Amino acid sequence: MTTRKIFAALLALAIFCGFASCTARNSNTESISVYFLTEINDESSGSAVAAVQINVSPHADKVTAAMRTLLSGSGGYKSPFSGGVKLLSVRTAGESVTIGLSEEFGGMSGAELAAAEACTALTLCEIVGVSEVKLTVNGEAHPLGSKDFLTAQSIVIGDLSLKPMEHETVIYFSDGDAKYVVAETRNIVIRENEALERYVIEEMIKGPDGEGLSSVLPRGTQLINIVPESGICLVNFTAEFGEILTGAVDLEIQAIAAVTNTLCALEGIDGVQYLVEGERIYSIIRECAAMSGAFTDNTMDAQMYMPSRDGDKLVKITARVRTGGGFEWERLVVEKMITGVDGSGFMSPIPPGTRLNSLELKSGVCVVDFTKEFVENDSGKISQAMLEQILALTLVDSCGGVDSVEILVDGEEYSGVVKPNREIIEN
Repeated sequence: MTTRKIFAALLALAIFCGFASCTARNSNTESISVYFLTEINDESSGSAVAAVQINVSPHADKVTAAMRTLLSGSGGYKSPFSGGVKLLSVRTAGESVTIGLSEEFGGMSGAELAAAEACTALTLCEIVGVSEVKLTVNGEAHPLGSKDFLTAQSIVIGDLSLKPMEHETVIYFSDGDAKYVVAETRNIVIRENEALERYVIEEMIKGPDGEGLSSVLPRGTQLINIVPESGICLVNFTAEFGEILTGAVDLEIQAIAAVTNTLCALEGIDGVQYLVEGERIYSIIRECAAMSGAFTDNTMDAQMYMPSRDGDKLVKITARVRTGGGFEWERLVVEKMITGVDGSGFMSPIPPGTRLNSLELKSGVCVVDFTKEFVENDSGKISQAMLEQILALTLVDSCGGVDSVEILVDGEEYSGVVKPNREIIEN
């Protein structure tokens, strides 16, 4: 055989072996299914999810490879995770896998969070040796996510098939000074036909985006469940929310105003019933419009007093009072005491149903004449002496020229002249 023929034969053999080697390598790779939501890219698909196949070495870390594909997207499908979420760790214990993700994951909520959890569970639980998955953010459970391990069987595909929709809502937070609540506009992504109530409370738990605002909910508060019934929204919080009942009264009022206004801004909700671990607190509370919004030219602050937790002292609360309408300032302050800080009677110290007959200022004495409900509807929770001091301290501190108060009921004397006693003000 000539040298040329030998070289040609060797070359052909080398090429053949090269093809054989490539075929061997391809046959030694394994395929992994990575699941994405079809509604993002393929609304005509009959399934809520679509699997994209990726090839990995038999010796590769399949969980890590699958997570990186989920986070980056593949095959024309976008990642179910919000932009910026990074894979930090993968921990395996038997057939349980815990995925550690960066802090950006903690900002996800609602339909986006549910989709990310579902796609991850469906993907990883198809890998041999993995039966359950948990997602964490900075080593901790996601505050709004599943607290238990997820399995492929726990994912309800039908729930994912509903098209994500964006809703513009208003979420109320503290103005930063424990006085009023301010609306922050926010776009929330939910699945079609889902109720907004849970999502807006989850947004409240996450906290405000705007500068100068702060959360009104005690640290650690979580939502157990929320059920709208005939216009009233029953909101059941974890035990942490109950801290508002033992903390500062002004912070309690602000928390209730923020949650109530947030929910009452939704169509069909006109009142809120609060529960802590299933136990009802308060009666049904309506919209607290008088505490909402920034300061305006037609409002002024009044110093209003409320009983302390033990009832032995008084606590000073700042209340916004609308001016104008031709009424004297003293009358507006008393009317504000009747309607309460929120403007609808919540935590008003005045017996329910009470109206103001007249008000007159005589040589520094503010003479206030209430209707008979002031006496008839008195529950006895606030003593007469304490109620007199509430009126005296409020009017003296809020109204220039007032140094004492006299109370009448339908023109009949109820109290003598009452001077403010500052020793009963809680420090």
